[in-house]
Amino acid sequence: MRHMTLDEWDKQVAPILNAMEGRARTIKRDCEQIMQWVKEIPVVPGFESRAEGSMRAAKTSLSNAEADLIEAIDLFHQKEKVK
Repeated sequence: MRHMTLDEWDKQVAPILNAMEGRARTIKRDCEQIMQWVKEIPVVPGFESRAEGSMRAAKTSLSNAEADLIEAIDLFHQKEKVK
């Protein structure tokens, strides 16, 4: 297990971990917000709205991204550990 100074950690690792955490939270929060809006909307148009089209596109993107996230988690666990 490799050693790293706190200064090295703060410069090289912490910003990336913080960015990863922030993006993951944003994705989760955005999905929860969309679900809340769908529950709140009293009626919808009888044709596909841009909002619905965007939700469908996001669903496709998220489905494709799932494989990337699975791979990213696996790669994350393969990285060298520091103490």
